[in-house]
Amino acid sequence: MEVSSMLVDKILGNYNERYFGLGHKQTTYSEIFDLHEEAGDFIGYVALHQDSCWSKKKDVVVTPHLSSLDGIVLAVLMVEKYLEKMAPWLSLDSLLVESFEIKAGATPIEDLNRIPVKLKKMYQDKETYAATIHILNMKINLSLRRYDLDLVAPETESDISYVATHLKSMTHDLTNIDLLSEKYANCDVVRQCISKPIYSGISSRYSASISIFEWLIIVSQFAQVMAYNFDKITRCDSDTLWMRTIKAEIKGLCLTLNLPW
Repeated sequence: MEVSSMLVDKILGNYNERYFGLGHKQTTYSEIFDLHEEAGDFIGYVALHQDSCWSKKKDVVVTPHLSSLDGIVLAVLMVEKYLEKMAPWLSLDSLLVESFEIKAGATPIEDLNRIPVKLKKMYQDKETYAATIHILNMKINLSLRRYDLDLVAPETESDISYVATHLKSMTHDLTNIDLLSEKYANCDVVRQCISKPIYSGISSRYSASISIFEWLIIVSQFAQVMAYNFDKITRCDSDTLWMRTIKAEIKGLCLTLNLPW
């Protein structure tokens, strides 16, 4: 597959038929329910609903499963619930998700109606919070850091979860893709904001900065481009790309955009 200076949709296919295109924006997360403590663990359940196409190849709809992105979102939402209960004085919006590590199981999680989310460990070291979360056969390590920045708070309160919804308001287009070899490539990323809701919850204070969730969307698309080029196949002819281990870290904040209020 020869690719040079192209758009990601030209390589991977229709934006509306790709999970890392429109698909992930159609996922809705329920509130965490049946929350309880058991043997020192903090446990709750979440249901995922897909409003429209999750992914499609050759006009065949792919069966949805719990994605890496879903796993991180659910892990952060569980940490949020835990801190609401155990540290109600803490301003959750001041916590930035700085890093994650995901280790997925050998098989995808396809029953999305009652997903158990288990908070195994939670540590605090000064301004940093670390957590380990299990979602069935998926293990997630998170690191969150509190920044004491003098940012203007929104005048009105909101119940819109930043973590669960902010990706719906953003687009990330990969342009000028240049595959230099089987192992090296570069591209430009065009990030656009479709709308600017007022958010609440973990990381919402930093909604003007690109999030680690956004970087996962960007890098996942780029990884698909490189993988299919390496295997000399198209996305439509491939099986679902299953990323078993993923690590990412953001070093500090970059607040260069206009605040959304």
